[in-house]
Amino acid sequence: MCNFCCTFAGDLKTKIEGIIHKVEVREIFELRKQGHVEEAYNLIRERYKVHHGKYTTLCMFWCASDVLQLRVEEGRTDEAHKILLAMERMLPSMPDDDVVGNQMQRLRALLQEQTK
Repeated sequence: MCNFCCTFAGDLKTKIEGIIHKVEVREIFELRKQGHVEEAYNLIRERYKVHHGKYTTLCMFWCASDVLQLRVEEGRTDEAHKILLAMERMLPSMPDDDVVGNQMQRLRALLQEQTK
């Protein structure tokens, strides 16, 4: 295959994988919405290990947020703190919007309140 064909095939493969991945992320968001928080979190963690795209990152953030709140409710604040630290590492790749910032403030306050 010539260089053009190799490049085109590689670009096409990347685009197709991205489209397939978005469908999977959409399904994970749907699981989360249906209240299957743990399952959604476990699935998105596996996807996030190999892909850090926009939608994967957003899904990871919101699933982690849900699980952090669960861990606090369960009294597992050490685990919740680890999740918060991981979420803070994600912030530079997150959309810079008020919703994400406000959620992080709420989670920090929640965790701080529980560890007093």
